[in-house]
Amino acid sequence: MSGVDRARLVEDYEAQRALIALDAPEMVAECTLILRKDDDRPVTVATWTQAMTLLPIVDVVVLAGGEPDDGWRFAIAWSALEARVGATCWRRVPALVPPRVRAHAWPSAAVLRELYEARDSLLTSTASPPP
Repeated sequence: MSGVDRARLVEDYEAQRALIALDAPEMVAECTLILRKDDDRPVTVATWTQAMTLLPIVDVVVLAGGEPDDGWRFAIAWSALEARVGATCWRRVPALVPPRVRAHAWPSAAVLRELYEARDSLLTSTASPPP
C-alpha cells in the first residue's frame, strides 16, 4: 500500500471514529500515520490499552498499560500481534468499513512479555517492558 493510500485510509478511519465514538460503549482507537525510523516508510499505527477497544486494522499496534506516570508501551507489527492474540482477544466487527476488531480481552502477563520480545524497534526508541 502506498503512502497516499495509507493517508486516505487514516482519513477514512478518523471519519469513522468520529461517527461511532458518539454511541460506542468502548474506546474507539485512533489511526495515525507515522514514518519508520530506518527508511521513512509511512505506516499506520493505533494504540491498544487495557480498555475494551475498537481497533482499526493497521500496520503496527502500540500496546500501552500501567499508570500514566509509571506506564509501559511498545510497538508490534499487526501481523505478529494478530497471530498471537487475534483468536483469543479480538472479534472482527463485520459491519464496519474500513474494518475494525473489537478487543474484548487483554493478553496475559506472559503473552505481553512474549509480544514485547517481538516488538518493532524501528518505530519507537522509548519502548518499556510490561510488568
